[in-house]
Amino acid sequence: MVAHQATKQYIRINFTRVLVVAAELYDQEEPEDHPADLLLWDGKKVIKRYQLKSYKNTRDLIAVVTQPKWVKYYENEIIVTHPEKLAEVRQQLAEQKKPLTPRWEKVEKALKDGRLTDEVKPGLKVPSREEAQKVTDDFLRKMFKRFQEKDGS
Repeated sequence: MVAHQATKQYIRINFTRVLVVAAELYDQEEPEDHPADLLLWDGKKVIKRYQLKSYKNTRDLIAVVTQPKWVKYYENEIIVTHPEKLAEVRQQLAEQKKPLTPRWEKVEKALKDGRLTDEVKPGLKVPSREEAQKVTDDFLRKMFKRFQEKDGS
């Protein structure tokens, strides 16, 4: 959904840029260790890698940009989350006493650097968690109905 919208916008601006769902690029029989969820492709190479995170709590989201294991794992990727989760992280950061602890300094830097965001393209936010769940549910219902019709059940 977001990849399609971003690609349409990129095509209007510059025909060579496309946002690709990475799972479509990989052979399931030979899966990559850790592909990004979305790749911004300019026709010759990948210029940005996005990892979509749909956590129910901010603790897990914050861990992705603060815990060394996850920082290393996602080091070349922009972490994208739902707008309401990003707002919760910003609120929690605002509530921290100065000087910030090292953990919150990392969160502040990730936000400032655009490494933790709710956009896959400037101005194009990912949907809320609720909206994304509705789209997923609707898609699965539709596919299940098609399967039942084909199967004759």
